Amino acid sequence: MAMPYSLFVSLPSAEGHLVEDMWLGIECAIRGHAPTFVPDAFVTSAAATREATVAQRTRWEHGHLSVLRDDVPRLFASGRIQAILLGLDLAIPPLALLVAIETLALVVSLVAGIVLGAWSAFAIATTSLLWLGIAVTAAWSRFGRDRVPARALLAVPGYVLSKLPIYRRFIGRPATTWVRTDRS
Repeated sequence: MAMPYSLFVSLPSAEGHLVEDMWLGIECAIRGHAPTFVPDAFVTSAAATREATVAQRTRWEHGHLSVLRDDVPRLFASGRIQAILLGLDLAIPPLALLVAIETLALVVSLVAGIVLGAWSAFAIATTSLLWLGIAVTAAWSRFGRDRVPARALLAVPGYVLSKLPIYRRFIGRPATTWVRTDRS
């Protein structure tokens, strides 16, 4: 993240925020300085252990969900078109959660179709999940094919299932403090 120093010092402190970079981007957008995507920028990082990876993912996921809950409405209320567009982007839940929600909607609508004989909800849920799959596949084809082999896509259901405990903890015991991830 890069910004003019004068803008940086005018922002509230993001110290301790679960997703401080995302939150600073929101604050900038509300003040009329929306983030700009830089396609040539590349950042990579790896946690040292499985436990550190789970802690990092929990912080990211809980941070994103707290931003969705607390800050997306502020972006919409700002009245600034760039902030509203950022709010629309951030209103999309993390991908694994979106897949889980879409799958749950499919199952519930299937049961409703069987029990009630009303199949329109099932058709909508099926179409929505299909379009999500098409979008993810297209994004992988365009941007991820050189980094993620096609056979790795078969692991998506397991990946989504592995994230469910993180989302469940958000409901009962959300992460509230920033903890540095061990990368030694």
